[in-house]
Amino acid sequence: MWLQREEQSKLHPQHSPERVLFVAGARSEEVAQEQAGVETIPRTFFSQAASDLISSNSTLTAVLRTALLLSRDAITIMKTYLTTDRVKALAKSQDGQLKDLTLFISENLRTQADSSESLQTLQGTLKLCLAGMIGHFTLIPAYSFYAYLHINADIELLKHCFTLRLPSEVNRVLTHFLAVPKSTEPGYIQDGLVPLLKALPEFLHTRQLSLVDAPFSTFAAEVAKTFVRHTMGTRPSDVVPLRELLAVGCGCEHCRISLIPFLTNEQLKADIRAVVATRLHLERQLMPTKKWGFTWTTTSHTLQVGQRVPFI
Repeated sequence: MWLQREEQSKLHPQHSPERVLFVAGARSEEVAQEQAGVETIPRTFFSQAASDLISSNSTLTAVLRTALLLSRDAITIMKTYLTTDRVKALAKSQDGQLKDLTLFISENLRTQADSSESLQTLQGTLKLCLAGMIGHFTLIPAYSFYAYLHINADIELLKHCFTLRLPSEVNRVLTHFLAVPKSTEPGYIQDGLVPLLKALPEFLHTRQLSLVDAPFSTFAAEVAKTFVRHTMGTRPSDVVPLRELLAVGCGCEHCRISLIPFLTNEQLKADIRAVVATRLHLERQLMPTKKWGFTWTTTSHTLQVGQRVPFI
């Protein structure tokens, strides 16, 4: 019957194949309810119709929904249709069709997953679609008045993972968020990642989770490290390990009292008053610190020691 729809359309132009299908689906459901326990729905007919309809139009119309729900193998139909290339195309369009399809599959086709194999097929299709959505999702830095709009979109993607019963995919989303574009590093971090991190606790509370739970704890730590690195800069390459600073001197009382406290704090200079012999001794002990940028001069009574920057 469905295969002859074009001929039927010519004979009865007032009744489109889609219209006939919709009416047939509604009537089939009524008959099924009237004759409980008896298989009265022509599922092969609806399977053929669903395959043809979705191949020509990925929009989830009422007719397509009906055909899929009444078909014999909707899970297989969706897997066959949603190839890697088609998922990429749908995700790239960002018109919401892919999200609608995943919601429909998760909410309506699970009842057809009557075996571990079919359930695995359904979950595999959902993961493929979700991966496509994540790959084409852009975390937009949230500026001024429009900040909440962008943050809501970020949270919605995380929420979608839970809606599809795929919480394991949350880590994929968070990892995608952390991929900082080189062209917009400062703004992306400060106005994208940081506001998202601030909004996460409220969302997680609705899931009975918190930032101490994985993978959110890892995400929070990475955002904090990235923020510090890009706002405070990287640690200087010439930082001197504390153990090397503590090793300066001979260990005598003058070295312990006069040199070590200065070398191991954030003072930029120090004036050490001592007799000539002591000053000469301290100068000799300071010789290894020249390579680290320490300098010193001697006056008649004082040894003045300085450093370019704090080194610890």
